[in-house]
Amino acid sequence: MIYIYIDESGDLGFSFKTKKSSSKYYTIAAIKIKKDDEHKKIRQKKLKKKYRRFDEFKFSNSNDTIRKAVLKEVAKLDIRIFSLTLFKKNLKSDYLKERPYALYNFLMKELFKRCFRGKLTVPIYIYFDRFLPEKNQEDFEDYIMWTYASKLRKTPIIQFFHENSKDNKAIQVVDFIAGAIQYKYAHSLKKNNEDYIKMIENKLNHREYFSNKK
Repeated sequence: MIYIYIDESGDLGFSFKTKKSSSKYYTIAAIKIKKDDEHKKIRQKKLKKKYRRFDEFKFSNSNDTIRKAVLKEVAKLDIRIFSLTLFKKNLKSDYLKERPYALYNFLMKELFKRCFRGKLTVPIYIYFDRFLPEKNQEDFEDYIMWTYASKLRKTPIIQFFHENSKDNKAIQVVDFIAGAIQYKYAHSLKKNNEDYIKMIENKLNHREYFSNKK
């Protein structure tokens, strides 16, 4: 079986001059797990008691010690990480700027290009943080199935799950991964802005999308 867990960091807005400005970057990350025992391990993963301050662990509400503790555990797991970061100011498509769910679908399509590489002859289970409204969840699933129809036709089964991250430790793990990657870009002027991402770089297949770099 193949298990894929996905989460994001940042937002899909394009209001950069308002009091509550949108994030300049948007990052999506996915972990891909092929071993059932490793999948069970990550679903049951618990942080040491001294670090457990909240019911749900999130990169954004954690301090440096907790972030590094979680990422250190991630580095031990037998997983692959796929991610992309969008520099939103370089996005040229007005259509995608005005339709956040269409932009989300498009970016997920780009992410799945790498997640779906190789032979897909076993069941695939894909888990998301519950982000999209129910109607958009159905549209998204149809879009992915249609886009990768020839590839996914060979799989015995593919299922999508939109779950509350509070109830899914694996999605919480991906939140830390997405947060670590987003931190590199959002804090590019800080001296140690790459400290978090370096902890997982041996697992990471990352792409900058519409990068601000020449």
